[in-house]
Amino acid sequence: MALIDVSSIIQLAYFGSFIVLMFYGQRIQISMMLVGVKRNLGKLERLRKAAHDSVLGSALRFKGDQKAVESRIPEDGGQGHCD
Repeated sequence: MALIDVSSIIQLAYFGSFIVLMFYGQRIQISMMLVGVKRNLGKLERLRKAAHDSVLGSALRFKGDQKAVESRIPEDGGQGHCD
């Protein structure tokens, strides 16, 4: 009594996955993109911090006053201006 054989189970699973992807595919794709964006923002933040530390270290080699140098180079990444 093989009313339900393997090929019909596979066909039903394929049809079910097609229906799920048809309704939720865009949501899955957007969530995957958001994970990628978060990962790249983390990398960008680490690069910004490394660049800030490098510039600060170089500036401190030429001018020893740490408070004066740190006041001219903002750590928050804002648009600091040189007067």
